[in-house]
Amino acid sequence: GVQTIRSHNLALTQRLIDALPPASVATPTPAEQRGGTLVIGLDKTALEAAAKRLEASKVLFDLRPTGIRLSPDIYHDASEIDVAAQCLGV
Repeated sequence: GVQTIRSHNLALTQRLIDALPPASVATPTPAEQRGGTLVIGLDKTALEAAAKRLEASKVLFDLRPTGIRLSPDIYHDASEIDVAAQCLGV
């Protein structure tokens, strides 16, 4: 049910949070304070490079002025999160 989906999402977002430098995560990191989307804040050069790598790897994301938004869901798994982390330059 819904709790299973939430648990899956939290596990995936936590995996990405754990792979990134703490300063790059603009989203609240405590599980009870975050939803299903992570915002990764990088400087302009790193942001553009990461966006190109994400596109080349066919990772879906949203590019906003605040950073790259990623929203893992029930259709994603840990290996896809690892690809996203690699694309983000981690």
